[in-house]
Amino acid sequence: MTMGSSRLALTTEDRDARDLVVTWMQDLGMAVSIDLVGNVVATWIGE
Repeated sequence: MTMGSSRLALTTEDRDARDLVVTWMQDLGMAVSIDLVGNVVATWIGE
């Protein structure tokens, strides 16, 4: 028996999880961008 996990991209659950993480990043004051294929990039805004 093989144990593990499966995380499929482009599912409703995947989108919901990414949206949640983006919200957390924005709440921390990070600049967040999402490219055309769904990669999420966050950076701290300098002072």
